[in-house]
Amino acid sequence: MKVRLAKTEDLDKIMRIIGETVKEMNENDNFQWDETYPNREVFINDIKEGTLYAVVNDEDEVSGIGAANFESFEEYDNLEWKSGKDDYVIHRLAVDNAYRSSGAAAFLIENIEKEIVKKGKCFMRTDTNSKNIKAQRFFEKMGYKFVGEIKVPRLKDTFFCYEKRLCD
Repeated sequence: MKVRLAKTEDLDKIMRIIGETVKEMNENDNFQWDETYPNREVFINDIKEGTLYAVVNDEDEVSGIGAANFESFEEYDNLEWKSGKDDYVIHRLAVDNAYRSSGAAAFLIENIEKEIVKKGKCFMRTDTNSKNIKAQRFFEKMGYKFVGEIKVPRLKDTFFCYEKRLCD
């Protein structure tokens, strides 16, 4: 496995992974994502901005993706973060069903964190739907600490917010 920036040529595979992920999320009563978000245009923008990372196998086939940028819900401002507004936030983390339990997601996050540290930042933030137990466990296992929960007006469920200190 290796991690690289996603490319436009990866979009069909990325959208297949997202389709699988949305189906599973919805089956678990988690409607954070649906057929309208995240969409192809969101990923095209991530690729153009150089913020979408892909974990790939030896044949350079995408097995998972995650974006790291400065976007966050304005509701983040209501929480007591150790990090600041100018710290990166992980978004749109998804792994191909065939690579689940392979360590691909952890490998991807670890490599994104290394890139963020190279860019001079020492904190990473993220959030996940309060019903997404798998993501909550994953982020806690990766060393992310629960900061609080937010309610996003356009979405039904609350979101749990996490952060991790990457530097000493």
